[in-house]
Amino acid sequence: MSTVLIETGDGRKYNIGLSLKFDAKGLKVLGYSRKNDRGWEFSQAAYELCARYKDEFPDVFERLDGHDRGIARSKDMFPEAPNPDTRVKQVREWLKDNGVLDLEPVSLFAEQLDKVSAV
Repeated sequence: MSTVLIETGDGRKYNIGLSLKFDAKGLKVLGYSRKNDRGWEFSQAAYELCARYKDEFPDVFERLDGHDRGIARSKDMFPEAPNPDTRVKQVREWLKDNGVLDLEPVSLFAEQLDKVSAV
């Protein structure tokens, strides 16, 4: 639900996480996440987005289970892929096509309607 940085063979870094929470920055994404005194909570929309992501890219979730949360290399994240850098681009394209790259984080203290609710 947060940031997952991947470094490709050419040294470029890409975020392939859903970026729905930013604990260190004190940010959330309206309509998807919020933080209270017990921890993070996620909306049904967040769970559905995560489920679609997992269905499309199960290899990402398999690798995250054993990853140390630092910046991973594409060849380590996608060792079975013929071209790991291409796999990173496929993930980024899916995130873009599903509106994830357009989500706007706001302060944890923001109390406003998200774009969908405001229409």
